[in-house]
Amino acid sequence: MFSPAVRAAILTGKLGWLDPFAPIFQIDLAYGRVWMQGKAFYGPSALARVLTTFSTPTHYSLGLDGQLYLIPANTLDYTAMPAGACRGQLLEEARTNVVLYSRDLTAGAWTASNITTAKDQVGPDGVANSASRITATADNATILQGTTLASSARFLTAYLRRLAGSGLVYMTLNGGATWTAVTVSSLWSRVSIPSLTLANPSVGFKLATSGDAIAVDLVDNENGAFATSPIATADAAVLRAASAAQLSPALSGITLQGPLAAKVVATYPVLTGSNFIFRVRKDGTNNWGCGVNASGLASYQVSSNAGGPPPWNAVDGAISLMTPVKQTLAVAGPGISDAIGTISTLSTTIASAAYTTFNPTGAGTISLSGSADAYTQSISFWPSRLPDAALLALVQ
Repeated sequence: MFSPAVRAAILTGKLGWLDPFAPIFQIDLAYGRVWMQGKAFYGPSALARVLTTFSTPTHYSLGLDGQLYLIPANTLDYTAMPAGACRGQLLEEARTNVVLYSRDLTAGAWTASNITTAKDQVGPDGVANSASRITATADNATILQGTTLASSARFLTAYLRRLAGSGLVYMTLNGGATWTAVTVSSLWSRVSIPSLTLANPSVGFKLATSGDAIAVDLVDNENGAFATSPIATADAAVLRAASAAQLSPALSGITLQGPLAAKVVATYPVLTGSNFIFRVRKDGTNNWGCGVNASGLASYQVSSNAGGPPPWNAVDGAISLMTPVKQTLAVAGPGISDAIGTISTLSTTIASAAYTTFNPTGAGTISLSGSADAYTQSISFWPSRLPDAALLALVQ
């Protein structure tokens, strides 16, 4: 239980951000707050002391204010954004953008037909003259860029904004063999077309009506069947490496032996399926954590060496994209006699089969995974297997 002094601080609002039921540890990656060993710590130094391993490439992160922010490598999103703008720490898998000059459609890598180009637009990141303008000088004007590449699954996105006219705007992944109409408004929005598996993709845009003009920025043709954060390029393709983070149980006062409960708040821009957002891990095959399953449902997993590949246990209900999702997980110990998972929109819980061979030790790790391609906002731990009612209360 919280001490009287802590309870008083919670009631007065100074510690109102703490979860109930006296967590032994809580990290808030959106606001730079840490609770551990009965004390609160604030700011980048507080986060740095518990993130013992933190590796992120330079990446774009979407703020709650709708603006893109360029986050330097190995820098917390929280420290690079204005106060209150951070969704949490964006952790992603590795991807490569093969489009050259993704922000500059005046470059020679782009071939225009009945289109004029200029690099004179303020981009979605708020930087002047960083984005391009394309203007049609005839109906069905096009601008394309081809790439020599082995066959693979490709996904095309771009930030677009209408500047003049009201005619249809199209995008293509296959050099115009197929054109897909996209919706473009007066505000920057990221648009995409269905994924294709093909060799030598040729990407670009078509303006149906002469005189129409749009702004274009961060054109991204990446490997995969869904979009991750945009990758800016110049004269070469750019690989954005995978990102990851790891918490120190020792610094945080967390004992991984015996019962434990955790709560994770995360925002999912895409549903990649069967991936962790967070997990407690003993070794390569023994772990438990929260994430999404292949059907895009909030799920949990408890795995051991016995019994083959572990199942993802769905907690029913689809995750709402770009909306914070609260998930809780609790296990008994020292061997796992049961596990339970909940999500904020549900009033039910699901028990898993027994995994008696799984016994986390002090040598285990608590990690955040980039494979879920999500913004992790906060993580909390309790030194017990909380009752079902408490788990449900945590996600309401």
